[in-house]
Amino acid sequence: FIIKLEKKCRIFGVDVSSRAVEMAKEAGLSAYKSDVSQEKLPFENEYFDLVYMGDVIEHLINPDFAINEVARVTKLNGFLIISTPNLASWLNRMLLVLGFQPLSSEVSTIRDFGRPGTHRERNYLPVGHLRLFTLLALKEFLAYYGFRIVEVRGSGCELHSKMLDIIDNIFGQIPALASIIIIVARKDSNRS
Repeated sequence: FIIKLEKKCRIFGVDVSSRAVEMAKEAGLSAYKSDVSQEKLPFENEYFDLVYMGDVIEHLINPDFAINEVARVTKLNGFLIISTPNLASWLNRMLLVLGFQPLSSEVSTIRDFGRPGTHRERNYLPVGHLRLFTLLALKEFLAYYGFRIVEVRGSGCELHSKMLDIIDNIFGQIPALASIIIIVARKDSNRS
């Protein structure tokens, strides 16, 4: 994703994974290792026109610290694009009604428990989702840190079933029910 953008603008990557940072540097990108839950970003105040956080916030121990840092390094009137799984997606609602654990929520660090049998058969491993957001919660969270919502979109995700993928893509058109929430927000204040 970053490599495609690199041709149009200057890109900086930040990741907690040393391997991911190495791979980015090998690809010729500027990349920094940082735990955005607790470490200041290695950039000056109001440095970026755009910050992209794709499926990051749900993994963070301290998302407040991270979003405050994002607000600090984003220029006034700059943009944040953020995506995260939707706790209130249509499928999670269905799973809860049937007594199953919602997608993107994890009760163990060892194995995926509480899901329909197809997940256990595939032996899915937890990916470290710590924070779960609904559309309303994410909008309020971003507003608290000085971001004004410009656009909200939903997206489907790969469900490993052709029929479920079709249904998921339909519900993906309704952000509050989509599997993935995508928000474009503009920094309106220097709250950071």
